[in-house]
Amino acid sequence: MTTSVEQLDEAFDLPRRGRLLPALGVIVLVGAAVVATYLATHKASSSATGAATVKRTFALADVATRDLVETASYDGTIGFGDSRSFGSTATSGSGSASAGGTGSTATASVVTRVAAVGTIITRGRRLFAVNEVPTVLLYGSFPMYRALKAGVTAGPDVLELERNLKALGFAPSGMSVDSTWDANTTTAVNAFEAHWGLTQDGTITIGRVVYSPGKVRIASSATVGDAASASIVTVTDTQRIATVSLSTSDAATVNVGEKVDASLPSGITVKATVTAVGTAAATSSSSSSSGSGQGGSQNQQGSSSSTASSTVTVTVAVPAVASLKGLATAPITLSFVTQSVAHVLSVPTNALLTLADGSFAVEVSDGGARTHLVRVTAGMFAAGGYVQVTPQPADAVAAGAKVLVPA
Repeated sequence: MTTSVEQLDEAFDLPRRGRLLPALGVIVLVGAAVVATYLATHKASSSATGAATVKRTFALADVATRDLVETASYDGTIGFGDSRSFGSTATSGSGSASAGGTGSTATASVVTRVAAVGTIITRGRRLFAVNEVPTVLLYGSFPMYRALKAGVTAGPDVLELERNLKALGFAPSGMSVDSTWDANTTTAVNAFEAHWGLTQDGTITIGRVVYSPGKVRIASSATVGDAASASIVTVTDTQRIATVSLSTSDAATVNVGEKVDASLPSGITVKATVTAVGTAAATSSSSSSSGSGQGGSQNQQGSSSSTASSTVTVTVAVPAVASLKGLATAPITLSFVTQSVAHVLSVPTNALLTLADGSFAVEVSDGGARTHLVRVTAGMFAAGGYVQVTPQPADAVAAGAKVLVPA
């Protein structure tokens, strides 16, 4: 005769982990020593018939005071953010490439140099060249809208240019960085032009430099030999960012600066930072999945249905990770904290027993072979597989005690 775990439970009216007891109306407290006696007796009788004995095995886990968090996970995409384009078609006039010491007028505008896709371009580096005349990246946010040379009126574009010329080491000693063009500014521009092999005429024409708040990454580019256009290179920021669409209610609990867990395709998880929470909700038809609260983390398993919902885009900055090198985009899972409690009594989730009346209990070790049941109220189910518990009475179990969990 083979004895199953279910038969053993029924023989002693034991509470079943994760299942409701038959409606007995009372809770039967059974010590581990009694179970051991039963198993020993049953083994003896079973041996006579050659039947195997099925044992339930358990381990001990700590009752402890912990800080618990509940999380919700969402699938998103990691990339480099929005792109912008730089280009140029102007090649004649001031600032043209030197050819035997004299300027030349181009009859065709052809891309002759271009940075490779994936290249990081910093201040003072060339993005591309048309007819060997370079377009150089400088740092700033004010757009260049006019040619700059001696005699121009003061303005923020002059200030921005002077800041960059000084940072790159082209400014002469004593040059004041301000919004006014003076002789020192012309000297600095001539030094810049000499560095790039351009005619030293003290003029920065439109397209000779372009501005970005910081370094950029080449996302796409024209091919050497292509006709010049207004979009020779497309660039993005160098910071990896992830975007995810949250429901308006979920997004309302997310704050800029909040730390989230980012699970990458390589299997590693890193800490990322929320940088933006959208203010405009988009309505779209999407598939929703029933979530599981097991372990305090909602997931996207279960039945699905297609519904129209309002979503908000949340942007998260992800630190540089070697496993993402060479990937322009990749899938990512972001886990946001939806609830937290500090310094509460907790046990592993699988330590909970479901009693006949639907309430919960834990089986507490007495330090030897014996155990006893303590009724508890379950609180927050947290990430990591823990649950907050309140014993009944309050002093029935405390931190440091041991509870039984399935081995």
